[in-house]
Amino acid sequence: VLLLRGTLKFHPNRSEITSDQLVELLAHHILEKNPVEGDDSTQATIIKTIDDIVQILPSLKQGLDVNVHFSGISDFEFDAPIS
Repeated sequence: VLLLRGTLKFHPNRSEITSDQLVELLAHHILEKNPVEGDDSTQATIIKTIDDIVQILPSLKQGLDVNVHFSGISDFEFDAPIS
């Protein structure tokens, strides 16, 4: 989606990218688009959230484990990777 929107870009001569390179590119994008601003509490929350995301990114190479509930199409167990 980020590529289609033009938000994330690769070098024009690159025809492929490794999963490690993609994780690095996504982590850089997240850090770039989420400046740490505000009071100390807000800054701590932003830093923790970004750290959680960056820690989860490499595991997404294998996919996202989602525990769905059968009560609705958008109902699932809320856990760290989903957040």
